[in-house]
Amino acid sequence: GERCSTPLTASTWGRRARHLRQWRVLSFLVAPPVLCAAVLLVSGVAKLRDTRATRDAFVALRLPRWLSDSPAPALLPWGELALGVALLVSSGWVLLLAALATLGLFFGYLAVIARALGFTERVTCNCFGRLGEQGVTRRTLVRNAVLVATATLATVAALARVSVPGTIMDAPGATLGWLAMAALAGAGALFVLGH
Repeated sequence: GERCSTPLTASTWGRRARHLRQWRVLSFLVAPPVLCAAVLLVSGVAKLRDTRATRDAFVALRLPRWLSDSPAPALLPWGELALGVALLVSSGWVLLLAALATLGLFFGYLAVIARALGFTERVTCNCFGRLGEQGVTRRTLVRNAVLVATATLATVAALARVSVPGTIMDAPGATLGWLAMAALAGAGALFVLGH
């Protein structure tokens, strides 16, 4: 027998176009958490390779003595790694908490760097362990401000229920490749900006 096919009406095309536009916006929103995750993972691994450098940075940046002498310097890289993984694999309220924690962490970094710019002597922050062993400059401040902005967008994405696992389920392979390249390029640009 003959097959019956439903003609594509104007309303059907309109719905498809709206769905495509919505999907493009959502795929854009997933880039900030991926970028934040890349930065956190690189930073965490670099700090773990030289935990002494992180403790020295706490002292050089004149953080409270009780904080420098606490387990905080040793726990910081593990916290960064945990947040990086959470941004990549979680969704829902867990992702929102991870995004908010990342925003708070990056804002704290920004405040510490802004304060360090007022010191009379040049300070080394070791923001990426020995991988990022450099003095604190205005470029470091700009980099951290960009990180705060990116973490803010990651929080917006979490509020919009956009997650990396959800995007992977729905996105074509080309989009996934674009996200990976964007994360690597963004993390590289931020690293260079801080030098």
